[in-house]
Amino acid sequence: MMISQAIILAAGNGKRLGKLGEHYPKIALPVGNTPLYQFHIKMLLSLGVTDLIFVISPSAALLQQEILDHCKTLVAPISVRFIEQSSPKGIAHALMQCSPYVQEHFVVLMGDTYFHLRPPQWMEHVSNKLSSDYSAVLSVREEKNETVIKRECTVAVDIHGDVKELIEKPEHILSTTKPCGMYFFSQKIFQYIERTPPSPLRKEVELTDAIALAAERSGSVSTVFSVEHDINITYIQNYHEANMYHLHAAGVPSIIGQRVSQGTRVELINSIIGNDVVIGNEVLLQRCIVLPGSHISAHSSLHDTVVLYNESVL
Repeated sequence: MMISQAIILAAGNGKRLGKLGEHYPKIALPVGNTPLYQFHIKMLLSLGVTDLIFVISPSAALLQQEILDHCKTLVAPISVRFIEQSSPKGIAHALMQCSPYVQEHFVVLMGDTYFHLRPPQWMEHVSNKLSSDYSAVLSVREEKNETVIKRECTVAVDIHGDVKELIEKPEHILSTTKPCGMYFFSQKIFQYIERTPPSPLRKEVELTDAIALAAERSGSVSTVFSVEHDINITYIQNYHEANMYHLHAAGVPSIIGQRVSQGTRVELINSIIGNDVVIGNEVLLQRCIVLPGSHISAHSSLHDTVVLYNESVL
């Protein structure tokens, strides 16, 4: 069984990214000078997924056109559909809006997460589980930093990798296994979403609660160690971390975009420079991300920062 369809959740507003979120939809944030959605599409194609559904906000017409334009440049034929989430009612609500269009099995991707996958041999495990009446398979990885798990999600599994308990933003972690924002579902998940009551805090149905209900009622939720690393880009610090991880994974000292003008005695150390950037004389940039169109004044010395136009935003 091949999984050929994906839902990419991209309706988030990016308010917690500050000025960066005002200039970029979260899924279009450049990581290593490449928009995040292009990483997602490339990753999904490598898994054999060619039918894409993007959930976007009603104000994302420019993003929609940007994604379509990119898809036209690809060699592989893909199908792209856009579903508007008219109000921010959460992930489960977004999935229910897609339910008339999904196949028997599909993958859901958090559009604001940077992923570095393991080699895809694990897809056979996912296919086998969904073919044997499982409702969901969660992508997971080991995470030694308890703070990261408490900020996101914790899971307890049995010796077979089946989920026994799942808690979002826990006070105490259940294990060092962390779900990673990529979920493989059968259509059965919609039944559990419909049976899940809204959360007391946000007054909306939480996807995590629906998955936990499936695990509790039927024991039909499994896990797969498919992700080498993931970074959920919620704050500007996460954005900086994703770029630095990408730079390290690429094995290059720095990344420099097109039409970059550099003055004399410019030193770049582990930095990413976007297109159409102007850098003055005698400048040191260390572990910096300089976004497209920015200008770095002469005699600047910047470390561990993100530059948006002429302003440091980290």
